[in-house]
Amino acid sequence: MDYLVGLQKILSTTVMVFGNSAVTIGTILFLAIGFSIIIVASKNMQKRLIEPFLVKNNLKGSLAEKLCMLLHLILIGGCGIFIIDRSELDMTAVQILHVINQIMSEPLIPIGKTSVTLWSIVYVSILTIVLLIITGRLQLWVVDNAFQKSKIDVGTRYGVSMIAKYIVLGLGFMVILQSAGIDLSSLTIMAGALGLGLSFGLQNIVANFVSGFTILMERPVKVGDRIEVDGVLGNVSKIKLRSTTIITNDNIEIIVPNTEFISGKVTNLSHSSKEIRLNFPFGVSYNSDPKKVKSIVEQVALDHKGILKKPVPMLVFREFGESSLNFEIRVWTKEYAKTPDILQSELLFAIFDALKENNIEIPFPQRDIHIKSGSL
Repeated sequence: MDYLVGLQKILSTTVMVFGNSAVTIGTILFLAIGFSIIIVASKNMQKRLIEPFLVKNNLKGSLAEKLCMLLHLILIGGCGIFIIDRSELDMTAVQILHVINQIMSEPLIPIGKTSVTLWSIVYVSILTIVLLIITGRLQLWVVDNAFQKSKIDVGTRYGVSMIAKYIVLGLGFMVILQSAGIDLSSLTIMAGALGLGLSFGLQNIVANFVSGFTILMERPVKVGDRIEVDGVLGNVSKIKLRSTTIITNDNIEIIVPNTEFISGKVTNLSHSSKEIRLNFPFGVSYNSDPKKVKSIVEQVALDHKGILKKPVPMLVFREFGESSLNFEIRVWTKEYAKTPDILQSELLFAIFDALKENNIEIPFPQRDIHIKSGSL
């Protein structure tokens, strides 16, 4: 019993005075345990309910993380007010909300005739997240449904949907700022001054944004194209204002700044046609008949199912090498446009077997050493 009495005295010890009530150690422990339970419960709810809902509605990445964080904070804040109301503090939920409202309504940054408050920041943030969700769904609808029955390719649909998305985002954000009571005329002046001050430091970012708009409008590359830029070969999967994502044959995502597509050299293997020509060099022995080699190799190429019959495969006699007659087989393909290395491997295997079957030798470099005897 003495132990319980001592514990009660410790818990009743006043630490500080808040308003008309004394904050004791017991009150602090009650609040700490209560908020810990809320945080754990909120995390579990996020994993079991919120995240599956976001995945089901195709909301991923940073937007989903921000939405989860916002819902997490709202849940903690609401339950926190309930716990404080049930504690020994002489404050009701209404009083707590009144104090919070006073803090949130305090002017922070004056803009024209109005001021930015914490409430306006929260209001704009919530509506911006909602706007991003709506524009994301709009983009998916344009790509998947709006042009589904038309003959417009996927890349064009994606470009149109991206332009529509950014237009809706721009107009929607202006409406949100106006509804929050923010003076847009003063904001424009501030943005102009800030842009002038940061123009030198943000030149690359601005250039990437301008290049992004140019790509979306002129469409030198589009989603699904097979391209090579700065030594990177792959398929375009995403085109954003700042950068473009390319997926290589190894399933690695490469992020390329959009300025590379405007100022650099870009090879688009799918720009006008899905058919590409590939050239594969090889050599045979000097004892071989070039005309026989031409007949055999061209027939091997024609027999390959992945090589187009028109234009017909062509064997070109390139040069007299140091130890071989050097040829180059030129073929056209559509099926192997994205995997030319696979076609090269299959074709060279077939050429090797055909040459070996016809007793045509594939040489390797040799050196003759002549030793002359003589007195030293």
